[in-house]
Amino acid sequence: MHALGIPALFLNSSLSPGAYRAGMQSVRAGETRLLLVAPETLLLPHILELLSERQVDCLTIDEAHCISEWGHDFRPEYRQLAAVRRRFPKAVCLALTATATQRVRTDITSSLGFTGNNTFVASFNRPNLHIEVIPKQDPADQIERFLKRFRNQSGIIYCFSRKQVDELAEWLTRRGHSARPYHAGMDDDMRRRNQEAFIRDDVQIMVATIAFGMGINKPNVRFVIHHDLPKSIEGYYQEIGRAGRDGLAAHCLLLFSYADVAKLRYFIDQKQGDERRVAQQHMNAMVRYAEDDGQCRRKPLLNYFGENWTSTRCGNCDNCNNKPAVLQDMILPARSFLSRVLRPGGRMDKEDAGVQRLSEERSRCKAREGFVEGDEALFELLRAKRKQLADASGVPPYVVFSDRTLVEMATCFPQSEHSLGRISGVGHAKLRSYGSDFLKVICAYCGSKGIAEDFENAAKPPMPANRKRASMRAQLVGDAYNAGARIQDLMSRYDVQMETIMNHLDNYRAAGYVLRPAVELESETRISVDQKKQVLQAFSERGDAVLKPIFDKFGGTISYEDLKIIRFLRNTDRIP
Repeated sequence: MHALGIPALFLNSSLSPGAYRAGMQSVRAGETRLLLVAPETLLLPHILELLSERQVDCLTIDEAHCISEWGHDFRPEYRQLAAVRRRFPKAVCLALTATATQRVRTDITSSLGFTGNNTFVASFNRPNLHIEVIPKQDPADQIERFLKRFRNQSGIIYCFSRKQVDELAEWLTRRGHSARPYHAGMDDDMRRRNQEAFIRDDVQIMVATIAFGMGINKPNVRFVIHHDLPKSIEGYYQEIGRAGRDGLAAHCLLLFSYADVAKLRYFIDQKQGDERRVAQQHMNAMVRYAEDDGQCRRKPLLNYFGENWTSTRCGNCDNCNNKPAVLQDMILPARSFLSRVLRPGGRMDKEDAGVQRLSEERSRCKAREGFVEGDEALFELLRAKRKQLADASGVPPYVVFSDRTLVEMATCFPQSEHSLGRISGVGHAKLRSYGSDFLKVICAYCGSKGIAEDFENAAKPPMPANRKRASMRAQLVGDAYNAGARIQDLMSRYDVQMETIMNHLDNYRAAGYVLRPAVELESETRISVDQKKQVLQAFSERGDAVLKPIFDKFGGTISYEDLKIIRFLRNTDRIP
């Protein structure tokens, strides 16, 4: 807030007595316009008395699902905020949450005395998150292989128990990863130091229980891993929601095993009455979601929150990107397996144990790893400058500029104060504070390489009002391609074949976007000039929406890949 020029203040027990008294005086004198406190602090008599001396214009409640007994993270202190609202009846009241079902929303509005027509629900869809669920087999090995794809990127790994957090954080550190633990069993100072190191990009990976994350706004979290099954869809959605808040691509991986289900059931069985029933309902919904490998992940996830997700494919989850599973009759193998499992002693040899292992390679989806759309070398220089300025000011790097803003700088190459002001996320206050430092980096880099400003090519093509919806992956690939990425670069980035990239670009073009000419593709086909002419003639006669008739016309002598390349060149005006 200070970086944006807003006179804000927080009050909590981390402040020294002198700083706390100075903060209260600032509120009393009317110098503070925005006060941030936890519910427990707000309910203290001296804080309520302090606020009664001023006119409170707005009371905003974040994480409002904590008000509801049906919410996944109910806290009694939140329930008492209804009394605070009654104490300041003239203040506008705003309750915000990202994880509330219809039942929870109804409970919130009832508790706070809201009227129904003042409830506003935005989409729960986060299209930049790639969602994936795989069988948990060797979690440490699976996590380490996953982390190799996200070197120098920030991420969170959630574990069920404190012991698991400590062991995994220690193991990752021994393996050379930059990781710290976080859980409620640690002393306050250690938790604070680890959290601060993560937020300031001094540590890349936070291994934590669900105690970590509430109120954390680190925009450049590129991945979230669930080492264990979450207790509810609400908790899962909230935790993956900490990834990709800058709008850039992020990966959410859940390791699923039935041993985790049994563990959760054991703890739920210790509860009583409604609390036990609600916990069972939450867990059952989470298990159904994890087990579902037949439909888009977003459909059950969004439907759970009451949003009607009508699309059959999102293009950015494991179920949408994987090939359909080949169904087989497993009755006889299952009988054989069970007969050996249930024999006296109940032991399985290595061969038997192999029967229950699922193929992680059917399930794994290639992620977009630490993506940077523009000039990656310039992006890294800008990121280093951001870290230097943030450390000097004692703030997290994202307070200076987000990754999204740095990506745009590394794409458009602004070389004047006016041009830098055109970049998203560069307001007047930040332009005054940081503009000259970043312009020096950009101008020095561009001067050494003869690079001019490039706002025109970086801008997205116009979107027709009646365009169809492009899949998220097609949108990302198309935008990257128009920003200058080559076909081969995109193949390497996504670790896919050329045909897959061509399919995404065709999807992008079909949605109404204009694609830049693909000069580099002209040498990729393996057919003669005469064959190209024959294919173009066939396209003119029969159209190019469906390739099979063209493929059949030439008796299979021209591959689908070559046909797609020629079609692409034709539609981007590289050939007549």
